[in-house]
Amino acid sequence: MDKFLKSNWFLKIISFLLALMLYTIVGMSENPSAAPNPTSPLPKVTEGTEIIKDVELVPYYDQERYIISGLPATVDVELEGSNNQIIMEKLKKNFEVYVDLQNLTPGKHTVRLKHKDFSDELEVRIDPSSVNVTIDEKKTKDFPIDIDLINETSLPEGYTAEEPIATPTTVTVTGTDEQLNQIGFIKGFIDVKSVKETITKTVPINVFDINGNEIQGLQINPSVIDVKVPIKGPNKTVPLKVSTKGSLKEGFSIQSLEIEPREVTVFGSKETLEEIEYIDGITIDLSSITSDTTLELEIPLPKDVKTVDPKKVKATIQIGKQETRTFENIPIKVTGLPDGFEFSFSEPESGFINLELTGAASILEKLEQTELEAYVDVSELSEGEHDVPVELNSPQYITWTDNNFKAKLVLTNGRAG
Repeated sequence: MDKFLKSNWFLKIISFLLALMLYTIVGMSENPSAAPNPTSPLPKVTEGTEIIKDVELVPYYDQERYIISGLPATVDVELEGSNNQIIMEKLKKNFEVYVDLQNLTPGKHTVRLKHKDFSDELEVRIDPSSVNVTIDEKKTKDFPIDIDLINETSLPEGYTAEEPIATPTTVTVTGTDEQLNQIGFIKGFIDVKSVKETITKTVPINVFDINGNEIQGLQINPSVIDVKVPIKGPNKTVPLKVSTKGSLKEGFSIQSLEIEPREVTVFGSKETLEEIEYIDGITIDLSSITSDTTLELEIPLPKDVKTVDPKKVKATIQIGKQETRTFENIPIKVTGLPDGFEFSFSEPESGFINLELTGAASILEKLEQTELEAYVDVSELSEGEHDVPVELNSPQYITWTDNNFKAKLVLTNGRAG
């Protein structure tokens, strides 16, 4: 039985019986001679009035050209006549209350409300019967979008939010001249509380006046935008160490080797970052280079580092013809001399050396003698005569042809005896 009561057939039968009853009642009101005798169980037809609340008010106007204001969204409609006809009218719900503005020009107007599709047998009264309406020409203007981050101070420790990226960066706002002139700024808001990674969200657009009050009633296109907020975790900027292996083809030397960028940002835990001072492991194989070249090199990730930014660096290598140039009488400096010790050179006895250097012609031509420093380190030596390797400080990509040269010097302890 319950299944039958809930079936569509049961509902259709009930609807049909109700409609048949209403039809009979209306028929009796329109043809009193056909009404049943006083002993009939059907109710006697009566006249009355009823108010239908909140009926939608439909405006007719050129929506492409104008914006209207002042109209109520709904009105009340009073129906007077046969109660049965009133019931039928309420059940049909195909009537309309409207205001026709199609032949009016921009400005302020007082217009009467109209209705249609009510039964001719009913008297219809609309409350209010007329309204004041303002018609304005529709205008559009593009505005930039500002994105505000909410709860930025509530990001986890060590995390920072970068500049939001909005797509698109502008919106088109449609309204009256007065409305558009009130606009101070247009904003979208995105919450970054407790966020630990880059987020992308769809954000609604809000329009405000210069005092920060939101302006309603404007058409905004698009009304929502996509916003990406890059989130950076704990990080540290460190230099890169780039090394070379192999040799250029005979007769050529490196003229310049530029790395861009020279520093990168590494991301990881605070403990990991404290251990990192630089990134190495980037090697350029010179044997494969035969002309000026630009290489893109992957940056290796140190242990426990999450990521590095950027992930690649660009190496620009210029090569030039190799030449040889001799610089004479370069003094050999002595470093690391213990307190109280004295030294003297026995070879070269003068303490000066001639340096035969090779490198790209463009570098050697500009090289000054003051840019060269020959030295020996005696910090680990005791008294007596020693053969000590001579080291050379010089500009990059300069090679000393006799880099195995050793100076002979004697150390004496001036405090002895």
